[in-house]
Amino acid sequence: MFEGEERIGEEVGSEEVGEEVSGEVTEEVSEVTEEKPKEEVPEGTYARFVFGSAKDWKYMIQALASILHEATFVFTPDALTLRALDPSKVALVDLYLPSTVFDEYECDGVVRAGILMDILSKIMKRGKAKQTVTMEVKERRLHIILSGKKTPVRRFGIPIIEVASEEIPEPKIPYTARVKMTSEVLDEILRDADTIADAVKFIASPDEFIIKALAEGGKALEARYPSSSEAFLEYEVTEEAEAMYGLDYLIDFVKRMADVSDIVEIRFSTAKPITLTFEIPGGGRVLFMLAPRVE
Repeated sequence: MFEGEERIGEEVGSEEVGEEVSGEVTEEVSEVTEEKPKEEVPEGTYARFVFGSAKDWKYMIQALASILHEATFVFTPDALTLRALDPSKVALVDLYLPSTVFDEYECDGVVRAGILMDILSKIMKRGKAKQTVTMEVKERRLHIILSGKKTPVRRFGIPIIEVASEEIPEPKIPYTARVKMTSEVLDEILRDADTIADAVKFIASPDEFIIKALAEGGKALEARYPSSSEAFLEYEVTEEAEAMYGLDYLIDFVKRMADVSDIVEIRFSTAKPITLTFEIPGGGRVLFMLAPRVE
């Protein structure tokens, strides 16, 4: 019987090794690396980008919206970023898209745009494969433009909102298992598990990687791969790891990101959050972290 997910908020909120924190989970996290002070970028009021595939952008937004109700996109002259916890603090999303990811990108400083993700996701459902998407922050509104050679230009506008949020440091959790594989393979395994269960267990040893699901009535799924399997691009396990995670968080996020990114890196340790990192062409990445489920 499952008692529920632990919370991930304390995992990423502590900046000292072994710091004891309040809440449901007290975990050890590695010290947040101190970075050299960077030259401050002034606040801006205008940002704009053009992304070459409205369909891929749609899938990324839908992945984010499956976890977040609202979030703040942060534009800087170098990159578009987003880092937010879901309302229950079970999952974290960390988006990093450098300007090289986009066909066009311009920004006059640090521009923050708080958005209701379900509204943006509904708009992006209209995005097609052969369309581009332009997003522009101007005069406290987010403008979305979908255009293609054989389709009319469609313009949408939604208000920018104030999103109550705390500063979330970059997660620095030690992992003992790291597996890089195709996103499609992981998506297929999770879809199979979703037919019989509401959680999956990840197990990794130096010789083998296993994803299994158990449900009432004797229903079970087990996907077992030797470490030498061609399914893996990279495989590294320094210590055996085993943890269980809720499918309700994993299934929709992975399904959408598998349509955008060919490669996913999986990192986890026993009784620690799992981190999935999806590579985006042009040097970008979308990171998803999920707290373990307590058995």
